[in-house]
Amino acid sequence: MQANKWKRKCLFAENKLTWQEKLDEIFSKTPTLLQIIKSHITRFEKARACHYTDEEKTIAFTIFYTCGRNGYLNLKNMGMLLPSVSTIRRWIGKLKVSPGINEGLFKCLASVMSTMNSFEKDAVLMIDEMHIKKCLLYNRQKDQLQGITDHGRNRRDLKMATQASVFMIRGLNTSWYFPICFGFAESNTTTADLQLTMFEIIDKLHSIGIKIRVIVTDMGFNNQALAKWLGVTIENPFFYRDGKIIYFVFDSPHLIKLVRNHFRKTGFNIKEKKIRWYHVQRLYDLDTKDKGARLAPKIGKYHIDLSDLTKQKVKLATQIFSRTVSAALHTLVATKQVRHTFLDTAEFIEQMDTLFDTLNISCKEDFVKPWKSAENVKGILNTLYDMETWVSCWKIPGDQPLPDCVGGLRQTLNGVAMLITDLKEEGYGYVFTRRIQQDTLENYFSAIRLGCGNHQNPTTEEFSHNFKILFLTQLLKKPNNKNCEDGETVELLVRNRQKLESILKEISLGKDKDDSCDSTSEPSSDDQNEDSGTSDSNEEDRYDNSYYDMFNLQDTPDNVTKSNNVSTYMGGFFVKSVMSKVKCKLQCPELLCFGHTSESSLYQQFKAYGKLKNSTLSYNHTLTAETTSVFTELGNIFKNCLLHSLNEDGQHVMANSFRRVKQNHVIGEWIRSGLNECKQHRVRMIKGYMRARLYNIVKTFNQQKPVKTPDQTREEMRHY
Repeated sequence: MQANKWKRKCLFAENKLTWQEKLDEIFSKTPTLLQIIKSHITRFEKARACHYTDEEKTIAFTIFYTCGRNGYLNLKNMGMLLPSVSTIRRWIGKLKVSPGINEGLFKCLASVMSTMNSFEKDAVLMIDEMHIKKCLLYNRQKDQLQGITDHGRNRRDLKMATQASVFMIRGLNTSWYFPICFGFAESNTTTADLQLTMFEIIDKLHSIGIKIRVIVTDMGFNNQALAKWLGVTIENPFFYRDGKIIYFVFDSPHLIKLVRNHFRKTGFNIKEKKIRWYHVQRLYDLDTKDKGARLAPKIGKYHIDLSDLTKQKVKLATQIFSRTVSAALHTLVATKQVRHTFLDTAEFIEQMDTLFDTLNISCKEDFVKPWKSAENVKGILNTLYDMETWVSCWKIPGDQPLPDCVGGLRQTLNGVAMLITDLKEEGYGYVFTRRIQQDTLENYFSAIRLGCGNHQNPTTEEFSHNFKILFLTQLLKKPNNKNCEDGETVELLVRNRQKLESILKEISLGKDKDDSCDSTSEPSSDDQNEDSGTSDSNEEDRYDNSYYDMFNLQDTPDNVTKSNNVSTYMGGFFVKSVMSKVKCKLQCPELLCFGHTSESSLYQQFKAYGKLKNSTLSYNHTLTAETTSVFTELGNIFKNCLLHSLNEDGQHVMANSFRRVKQNHVIGEWIRSGLNECKQHRVRMIKGYMRARLYNIVKTFNQQKPVKTPDQTREEMRHY
């Protein structure tokens, strides 16, 4: 009887579904939603806080970087158990993005490319620069100066950076794009640095299956020199890399602006025809003479009287080179309001309109302008070659040399035509020439500036942070091309976890107690990085003397008493700070005494407020005579130690400086006289003082007036 009872219970248990199995059955077609529900149930069941799993981190990243901060907080307020925003940012902070090639970004990019076919992997490489704020910074985690020239791979130089160069790839056939590399330069990036970085990027992209078909740059002098170094010419606008042909063209909107500027400045002669800016200006004067209807209503005073800012706007150039302006000039000639020679300028403007339309194709079929139909490949090729022949006839009045933009325009026309020919032979039905431009990169620069708050030009630190955030946003964005599966046939969570695999590994390596639920406290930085670095010997020829002058502070202060008071006050602060944290009862209490007054501790006495927070120490606890002598000595030698420790790439700043400080007899003996634990505490006190002084030097440097040359920079820093 008892045996039959147990049999019935076992049979009932076999037929009964657990809640996990029931959920699997209900949400079998939506696995991502299933994972979210399971994680919430698991967290509700656990009384103690626990670490977030990789799946939960992936869900949090996906929501945060696709819905934005406000959308993320709204979902969290509705009851979703999501990590706090500060936790998300702390996780992302563990993803190290630095100038040059970042292996983690390429691993993420490789996971995205694994879902694309061969046609979708054809890409355009865009190179451009933007202005950044000149600002010197010290990075404690990396123990290096930032805000200086940096192109990665140990290609750093102790010169203030004012330009950021960005390398971005985008699909030639689809709408995907990714920023993949950046660097900082003193002015424009040199041709040598561009060449090294470009070849390294191309090799990396080829290794993950991306085929670079064409490179697009502006008409900067460094880019022209790069094209010349690669052997690119007007007739042969390409070069070879690993046996693969890569075309090199210039940005067509940038070319249109330059042509407009030279048209306004000198005009052109095309065979017997004279193209002059006066004709356009005369059209504007006649068109605005009365308040009636206008022939060219979009042409305003800002089109005619260009400032340095309006010269950079492509819209103003394309509105001049439009069929509306050409038709208006034809009308004035037909009504005999202007001379017959205005027709030459009208024909030139009409040709320029057709030229730009051909280099700006964005639709398969256009019934109004057949030359803008991407499927009309034969007509596009004929137009491109005809335009190149037409541009080759341009001359500058007075037999002046042709501007570089004319050769660049011819090179671009030939390069685009040859690229379309090659793609047609490979089976392409059409090509959107608008994708062979830098508009995507220009919009990216706008997003970088938008993330800087109330100023236009970011610092190197802000630029690096925004670069990382925008990369993650684009990485987790669902592509809208045909290759993307609809619904959940390919699980969104699995796909995004593959993309974030390298990032999740870095987060796991740095996992600590702060990663638990809704922990918002920032992990404190340790001094481990400051103990690394190159060995610092006594050989003076190890460092370049030219870098010593960059921080040429006065070695001997004018007011020794004031300097000693400041050093004693700072030393007392860090001694008490370390003692409050470590609660040492061995030798550390011997560093302080109560009520002792000396000439070097007057500033500390007058600034006494009472007891320190969370400590039994007060401002009346002053340094002993021995400890006072240590910090006054440190204040006197710190500048010299720092300046002699600056190497040519601005790295291992504190590590090298601390090695020199320890060589001082007074400070070295004071550190070595401590016991094992107290010795480490004294090292922390010394390093805290040194770090505060370094931050002060950097802050003072940034507050000075901007200077033009490194020599002037060194002179400005003379009296810090």
